[in-house]
Amino acid sequence: MHNGGRDLLLNRRFVVKKLIKAFLRNFLVHPFILCNYRLTICGLSETLGSVDSAIVVINHVSLMDAPLLVSAVWPIQVCGAVWYEEYAHPLQYPFFKLFDAISVGSPKHLSKEKRMERKEKALHLLVDVLAGGAHVAISPEGGIGDGAGVKITPHFSGLHDLILAQPAKPVVLVTIRGLERSRFGRSKQRPPSLWKRLPITVTFQRVDHVSLEGGPAGLNRRLEQYFNQGISLAQSAANAA
Repeated sequence: MHNGGRDLLLNRRFVVKKLIKAFLRNFLVHPFILCNYRLTICGLSETLGSVDSAIVVINHVSLMDAPLLVSAVWPIQVCGAVWYEEYAHPLQYPFFKLFDAISVGSPKHLSKEKRMERKEKALHLLVDVLAGGAHVAISPEGGIGDGAGVKITPHFSGLHDLILAQPAKPVVLVTIRGLERSRFGRSKQRPPSLWKRLPITVTFQRVDHVSLEGGPAGLNRRLEQYFNQGISLAQSAANAA
């Protein structure tokens, strides 16, 4: 196939993919969110709406985190970093593939060399997305919390390595409150009525020049302090120094 024909095919695929994503968001996901949740969004235009690409750090409170984030920021495009087990799930894989998510992590039974190879490949893909002018979303927790507070394993290094590789990119912290009480969350506290829309607040805050002092453990500790106590990353980094 000549280059012209290949480019035309790729363009057609891109258009079809874009139309499918728009249909899913506008006619399925967003109506579902509006029917079930009373959504309040704070700081979006000042953060993702004002930069070409950013590293988006989100607390993980529900299976609905990703759909809600994608729908809330639409038409801004966000590429998610998804844990490999979730990415490979037969019911979820087509949607992750459609929305250009990137698989991260690897099974423990693989050799150290193979796991490092997969880690480096995922990091390169995420860097390429940022370099191409798109946003990358990552949850440093690695799993859904119970709503009692953000807990990040100290040695988790994916976010640290991504910031280290792209230090000039702003970091946008996204805090979702309330979704942990939905049927998709794991909080023991449920809404008082199934007939009322659950109030959900999504807050965006931009941080430039995030400190990586203390390595992954130091960054993860400061993120916990931000999500759990409202302590800014700059303030917690200054206190540590």
